Amino acid sequence: MNIDKFNNLKSKWLAFQAENPKIRIRDAAKKMQISEAELLSTEIDDGVSFLLIDNFKDFIKDILMIDQIMFLIRNDIVVHEKTIK
Repeated sequence: MNIDKFNNLKSKWLAFQAENPKIRIRDAAKKMQISEAELLSTEIDDGVSFLLIDNFKDFIKDILMIDQIMFLIRNDIVVHEKTIK
């Protein structure tokens, strides 16, 4: 996504949030007719990073060294969240 399109989307998302402060990002994406991933991209800051797995063996080894991880599964019926240490 180019920077102008990103900034435009970010502005629309902030305005939409101001008018709908309690809406879930998933529902907002549907109403705005864009993907949830596009909206989530506007929330990325220093605390969020993109996961690209080139080597699954190293990835699993690295994951096993993390002290805490959250798994989130969602569909139209339920959201299930599990945090493990």
